[in-house]
Amino acid sequence: MLVAPKQREIFKMNGTARAPLTSADATEPSTFDEAPFYLRRLREEFAVRRRRNPRFSMRGFSNSLGLSAAAVSRILEQKRVPSLKTVEMLADRIQLGKSERRAFIRSSIETLHRREIDTLCTPPEVDAIENDEFSVISDWYHYAILELTFVEGFSPNPHWIARRLGIATDEASTAIRRLIRLNLLRVVTLPGGERLVKTGEKLTIRDKSKTSAFLRSFQKQILAQATESLDRTPIDERSMTSLTVAVNPERLAAARQMIQEFTRNICDLLESGPQRRVYQMSVALFPVDRGDSKDG
Repeated sequence: MLVAPKQREIFKMNGTARAPLTSADATEPSTFDEAPFYLRRLREEFAVRRRRNPRFSMRGFSNSLGLSAAAVSRILEQKRVPSLKTVEMLADRIQLGKSERRAFIRSSIETLHRREIDTLCTPPEVDAIENDEFSVISDWYHYAILELTFVEGFSPNPHWIARRLGIATDEASTAIRRLIRLNLLRVVTLPGGERLVKTGEKLTIRDKSKTSAFLRSFQKQILAQATESLDRTPIDERSMTSLTVAVNPERLAAARQMIQEFTRNICDLLESGPQRRVYQMSVALFPVDRGDSKDG
């Protein structure tokens, strides 16, 4: 899920810890580590003017930007994201160069998009679907499309999706329509255009005690992809591990529980930081012998 960075309570500037900037006691602005570029640049501009004139106030800075002191304080405290019109005016007022102006405006738009997505779509931790719903989306690429929405540079264009996944454009278009119909994807209109947003953080089958031809077909597709990956994917971009072991069947239930916890931990690890590709992980535990022979 796309999440806007959390504001820190203490931040640093020139190695000195300071309290967050407020309209009442505004001093030299500081930089949050996660702050978007437009915000860092505004704080830097205020700091430069304060160094030139220690008596320079937040009110004077606000007047030079063409905004009220309250509005500027809310922007600097990350309580408000300026609109496109406002951020363009701010870029003009602090006289940014061409490349810096482009980065300034883009960072504001990206922050605004994250806020809009979080407001319009706050997904549940786990979204469960029924077995009959799964039958409609049992092809592997439906789930790859859901995860692609988190990848940097994602485009809702079916041609782009088809190219990334190696499927036909018609398959991508049909899959998107199915996912929207099942409320697993949502179309969100933002200032930069329409976006596809996954409505749930994680997806699972509600009744895991039952299997079906569709579930078996899906698992076969995943195993086939793993086989293809052996020849297609460089070894440093994949991991294939196998183990043959004599087991105590009474421990299988505990082993399945451990596998579930392991996959959740791996998921949390791989999802941290920038997401640039979609991977599939499959853990298979099955017998290779035929069991006890009744024929002696």
